[in-house]
Amino acid sequence: MQLTGEDKKKLRKRPTENNEAYKLLLMARHTQSRLSPETVRRAIVLCEQAIDIDPTYALAHARLSSLCTGSAMIGYVPAGEFYPRARAAAQRALELDETLADAHSSLGSVLLNQDWDFSAAEREFRRSVELSPDHWAGYAGLATLNRYRGRFDDAIAALRRPRDLDPIETLALRLNLGFIYYFARRFDSAIEQFRKVLEVEPRRIPAHNLIASAYACLGQREKALEECERP
Repeated sequence: MQLTGEDKKKLRKRPTENNEAYKLLLMARHTQSRLSPETVRRAIVLCEQAIDIDPTYALAHARLSSLCTGSAMIGYVPAGEFYPRARAAAQRALELDETLADAHSSLGSVLLNQDWDFSAAEREFRRSVELSPDHWAGYAGLATLNRYRGRFDDAIAALRRPRDLDPIETLALRLNLGFIYYFARRFDSAIEQFRKVLEVEPRRIPAHNLIASAYACLGQREKALEECERP
């Protein structure tokens, strides 16, 4: 295998020279995986701390953007305050490193979920997977975009593309697939995906809520109530 000059440059590239900033970002990623209001807000603070230590840490800005967008969408934080922060962080990440896949996917999420600019969002998501062919967030963005468009088969196909996912990304994939199946009215498949999330994270409350909603749509009210009463 022959590496080009650009390939060698990418291999030598380090996201930050500061080990403490790097550790804080790892902690943020692990913390956000719990997907509760408290842990998501804590992950945002950890990203901010990493940026305070190394303001040129492009990946920290990109992750901060994604967290702000996601938490505002879920309702964990005030949208009017955190959507502008998400946009600013995504733009700063791109200023620091235009070749960072996470920077493009985070901007894509801003364009999709804040501006409803589907064309611009798609360009950013596709650029992210062009830069990193297994970039999970880029494919997840394309999946969400196709879900919004009602192209459910395309959305599912997008989530089948990335390989070698770590446990955090695998959970996110299951949740995303569950959402797609739910809106496609394939409720049994949605329940199956949400159950797989709970096998790994038994206390992931949103999954119980989504399973309850799917049972309600199937007309299985007793099962829906039982799911709502789970701790």
